[in-house]
Amino acid sequence: MPKVMPMNNKEYVDFILNQTIGILIRKEREKNNLTLDQLAKKSGVSKQNIYYYEIARNRVKLDKFLKICEALDLNPSEIFDKIALEYIKMSKGI
Repeated sequence: MPKVMPMNNKEYVDFILNQTIGILIRKEREKNNLTLDQLAKKSGVSKQNIYYYEIARNRVKLDKFLKICEALDLNPSEIFDKIALEYIKMSKGI
């Protein structure tokens, strides 16, 4: 069985934040009835990167985040509000 490394507070916050962003990207993509391929073409961000963001494998860089927001017709400030709400829910285990 693999060893699980304990996380410090910063690592935990980073993990939860990346997971929250990924969940929101997926929710918004599905709400817009877009496949990964379609969002990739529309945003100019690779399908693989979008998938990795959605599963919290990679951290979303700001330029890519803004391209994805534009492709989903989202104002970045709206998604930051949603991220904050989701982050609070996840950190409290709701």
